[in-house]
Amino acid sequence: MPTSASQRRTFVAALILVAAAIVASLAWVVASPVGSSPDEDFHVGSMWCPPPVDETGCQISTKDGEKAVMVPQSLAKEYVTCYAFDHNNSAQCALNASDEELAPTLRWDDGNYPWGYYQFQHLLVGSDTARSVLAMRLVNTMIALALMGAILLLADAALRLSLGVALVTGWVPMGLYFVTSLNPSSWALTGTLAFTAGLLGACRSSGWRRWGLDACAAAGAVLACTSRGDSAFFLFVITAALAFAVRWRRDRWPEALLAVVSSIIGIIVMRSTNVASTHLATAEGEPRSLISLVGGNMSYLPQYFAGFYGYRWGPGWLDVDYNGSVSTVGLVIAGAVFVAGARTWSWRKAMTLLMLVGAMAGVPTLLGILQGFNNVATYQPRYMMPLWIVFLFFMLTMERRERTLSRPQAAAVGVLLVGTHFWALFVLLLRYTHGSSVLMLNMSKTAVWWWPGAPVGPNMVWALGTVCFAAAITFALLLTREEVDEKPRTEAVEA
Repeated sequence: MPTSASQRRTFVAALILVAAAIVASLAWVVASPVGSSPDEDFHVGSMWCPPPVDETGCQISTKDGEKAVMVPQSLAKEYVTCYAFDHNNSAQCALNASDEELAPTLRWDDGNYPWGYYQFQHLLVGSDTARSVLAMRLVNTMIALALMGAILLLADAALRLSLGVALVTGWVPMGLYFVTSLNPSSWALTGTLAFTAGLLGACRSSGWRRWGLDACAAAGAVLACTSRGDSAFFLFVITAALAFAVRWRRDRWPEALLAVVSSIIGIIVMRSTNVASTHLATAEGEPRSLISLVGGNMSYLPQYFAGFYGYRWGPGWLDVDYNGSVSTVGLVIAGAVFVAGARTWSWRKAMTLLMLVGAMAGVPTLLGILQGFNNVATYQPRYMMPLWIVFLFFMLTMERRERTLSRPQAAAVGVLLVGTHFWALFVLLLRYTHGSSVLMLNMSKTAVWWWPGAPVGPNMVWALGTVCFAAAITFALLLTREEVDEKPRTEAVEA
């Protein structure tokens, strides 16, 4: 226990920060119904009947002449997606389905995703689908909070500040939405960032802190490799970036070995899944010239990157509108962080960021060119979003030879983040409780959808989530005020 008054104040402030972050995250856990994240009917079907379905005791049936699995009616496609794509329609129709009756579904995994995520979530399956889904979301959220919290606790002050800024500016609101969802992108986002920050922190630490950060990096690699094929491949991309970001010495062989082994396993996992085919559409119309294909795909890159903050590709089944207010302010915050990180450069930093930008922009563009259509216009940004947060992290961490943000700048970014979170959470709640066409501030009074038997209503969730997020940002600024104001030691990441 801390002994001095200053240490006690810091300890109490840290406890408040942790509690506030947990409550704010829980608000996102309950803000949307079962089936609300992209393709969630497929994911819940795969959790209730994980592959290999013939060996997990799941009932096999047929539907429209095809092999189907039996799941609770409340998880079947026609019920889970009854409100999807129509932002004016609330989620009330989902309450009409039964947990007791079974229904066949064609939406289940047969090799598109790695082993691990669905099998783990299957352990939380119960007779009440709503409670099971909430339990799964809660576990995903706590995994993210525990891993990020451990890295922040173990890392040095400079890396801690950079990771904290990258987390909130990169995850609010879309990353926060996916991390607290049932989508495998939850583990992909958590895993890739934990792998990066853990390895980078370990290369700057010694003793038990170093081994703790290595353990966090290994845990992140496991999450990335067991959730999505593309996030498994990202381990190789991040390792290529780390090759420039860190000046490797002989005593850093454990980190080098972990990075190389994780990359090899990640490539094997990616090649063993069908993830690439699930991201492609079919070219239609007349064949296009190479110049037309290159120009068409690259012209959509700005909108594609804006999708990291909900532009054109908002939450839900792309039916929660974040265009305008949420996406615009999110991009302003990202721009401010980018400019702050761009004040110092080196060839190592440039090559590190080039590895990440090359993957984020190059993969969807190259796929579109090879397939002969504008793939970037249809490629969902969430697939590459894990690399965006890693990009921000490297941007802020490398070559920190002067203070990253002054106290007024940090406060301004904090205010913008709180405002963005406030409105993003409200828009999400409103879409499912009433439909987006009605501006209803008192959502609890006339909500047509909410969790049965929930002790609090949507308005209380909105209020608690907003207040606790603001408290978390405030206490984070207070705890790092000395780190913000003092000039960091003249030390690059690679030193």
